Amino acid sequence: IKRCVRSDLKIDDMDSKIKKALELVLSIAKHKKITIFTVELIQEFISTYDDIILKYDTENKQIYASKLRNSLDVAIHNLNEMAELKRRMNIVGE
Repeated sequence: IKRCVRSDLKIDDMDSKIKKALELVLSIAKHKKITIFTVELIQEFISTYDDIILKYDTENKQIYASKLRNSLDVAIHNLNEMAELKRRMNIVGE
């Protein structure tokens, strides 16, 4: 993700390059063992390349913008659940 966020995706890049970047970020966002740092990088990627994502979606009749946001929401939800579980385990362990 770091490399994707820091790379220079341009609005006029080939569709295949943009699609590979979007698919990579999407697959990372869906991973069960995602970290807070990774979620922050995904948020940075979405905000940095929002114009490219929207242009790609429009030209190719795709829905990556909503897929990325939905997978990010799920990742944040999963992080919150893991934090709650750890908190409960600490309470039980005391």
